[in-house]
Amino acid sequence: LAGRHQAVNLAVAVRALELLPPERRPDRRALIEGVGGVVWPGRLQSETVDGVRWIFDVAHNAAGVQSLVAALPDLRAARPRVAL
Repeated sequence: LAGRHQAVNLAVAVRALELLPPERRPDRRALIEGVGGVVWPGRLQSETVDGVRWIFDVAHNAAGVQSLVAALPDLRAARPRVAL
């Protein structure tokens, strides 16, 4: 997932898993495969259409908009930028 905030989200999720009883925790390989396969449509989703890169995000509150704005420089999003 794109965005630095996702690293924080992942760290919190992994810590929560570490607090589970050992018999309930996923094994390390399953965790790595699960994290590697995460796709979250509409969250810093990048698509190229007719050679134009589009970034879609369904930010719907102030925190989501802040995360989107903070992530744009890391995505190397070309100008012009349009927000709806």
